[in-house]
Amino acid sequence: MSMTKHLRRWKLSRLSLATCIRVTDVGGVAISAIGTLKKLILLGPKVTDTTIVALAKNCLKLEKLDLSYNEFVTGVGVRAFMGHKRLRVLDLQYILNPVSESDLEDLASACPSLKSILVERGRQVVASCVKCEKALL
Repeated sequence: MSMTKHLRRWKLSRLSLATCIRVTDVGGVAISAIGTLKKLILLGPKVTDTTIVALAKNCLKLEKLDLSYNEFVTGVGVRAFMGHKRLRVLDLQYILNPVSESDLEDLASACPSLKSILVERGRQVVASCVKCEKALL
């Protein structure tokens, strides 16, 4: 049985891979098969937009996604969540590739349940209430 088929049988709602730096897109895409995930912490793994796009497509119950300290996520991955019905919190603190403000604004406008996007601007962390502001500081 393939890893993806095996993971589809899991009924996990939360998964933390914090500091699991050896996780790559092979594991990330396989994890996207766990359709019951509500909270996923990918703090530090070496996943790219390939994983993020797979998560947006397959994890329709995902409410919180933490991509802090990720080296390879870009605006392409962030934009994949446009139209996602359940995402409430997206943590992008200290990611290596800055995501443009227009990517974040478009995501904020296109995600009906999104409450906050956490981004690091210099040394200040900005928590944006999307419903209140519609734009990030």
